[in-house]
Amino acid sequence: MSGMLYDSPDHGTPEDDRLPGDDYVMLDTITRTHVRWLWPNRIPLGKVTIIEGDPERAKSTITLDLAARTSTGSPMPGEIQQREAAGVVIVCAEDDLADTIVPRLLAHGADLSRIASVPLERDEHGQVRPLVLPEHQDRLEVAIRQVRPSCW
Repeated sequence: MSGMLYDSPDHGTPEDDRLPGDDYVMLDTITRTHVRWLWPNRIPLGKVTIIEGDPERAKSTITLDLAARTSTGSPMPGEIQQREAAGVVIVCAEDDLADTIVPRLLAHGADLSRIASVPLERDEHGQVRPLVLPEHQDRLEVAIRQVRPSCW
């Protein structure tokens, strides 16, 4: 049956067969759009991108290089075309802003006036508490509105 999430003999109509609290959308009602890219075929604009890997494998070096390029409009790796400079919001739980993040960004030629960081809170033992969505969404949105990233 079209539109049903599960088939139940106890319910008579597709509307009744929906699970409590669940909604769905039929894919034939979706208007197709195209992805906009920060770095073509690698990092889409306005979407969550995760760079994951083992410790000490240069994840932060890569992300800070990309942030610096974005802040100045420099071409992405493998590209030659300059782009419009845009804001960047960084959330970092591992590295200190003053002794690690800022020096690395400067080494990559970043425009620090276009880059913001959302500081993470600490618990009663001094341990960093992760950014949790949607709980911390307001804090993130304030930073995004301020620096105006290219996807905004």
